[in-house]
Amino acid sequence: MLKQKSASIIILFLLAISIILASLHYFAPDIYNNTETEEVSVLIFLATAGIALIAYFELSRSNKTTENQFLLNISNKWGSESIVRARKILHTMFVEAYREKEESGQKDINNKCKYCQYCQAVDNMSKQVLEMRKEKNEKGNEFVDLLNLLDFMEIVGFYVKKGEINIDDIDSLFGKSVLFFYGVFSKFIDNRQKYDKTFYSNFVDMQAKLQNKNDIFSPCLCEK
Repeated sequence: MLKQKSASIIILFLLAISIILASLHYFAPDIYNNTETEEVSVLIFLATAGIALIAYFELSRSNKTTENQFLLNISNKWGSESIVRARKILHTMFVEAYREKEESGQKDINNKCKYCQYCQAVDNMSKQVLEMRKEKNEKGNEFVDLLNLLDFMEIVGFYVKKGEINIDDIDSLFGKSVLFFYGVFSKFIDNRQKYDKTFYSNFVDMQAKLQNKNDIFSPCLCEK
């Protein structure tokens, strides 16, 4: 992580200073008071090394505390009213899309891919979300809620990319949900990235890392 790298740099810097100070006592004693002894150099070295060790443990502890705080904030946001509202909207959309596939007699398509019916339902949802961006009134409000969830995923991806949060922790918290959300928003993201590749790029990168950890594919492999 970035903060761990910073801690290592600080430690190396402090050790380098201690070595320089000790060397000056041996090779340039005139810089210091002539009454100083060789033991002073050793004390300087030990003191600086001690500072480096203290800095290492303090920064490590601070780094872990910061990461835990990030995870706590994410967990709180995940349960916030706006995010829960968006999740309810997606749940309703998924149930309707999945049931539509069952009732249309397309369930036997599962022999192509064990997730095929799931993936096709998500693909239909992605098409709906893309169309919702043009809606007004209630559907327009629902789209704003969904965008809030998408922005939240982008923020989480940003901190994963910076190294503030471990991707394994995200996977443990809601890894498969992230993949589900990516499937739902994939067409909208593709549409936005036609004009600017940076749109939701952190979310895209995060879900790509999670794809390698989970046996769920989006879009469905059997459609390729």
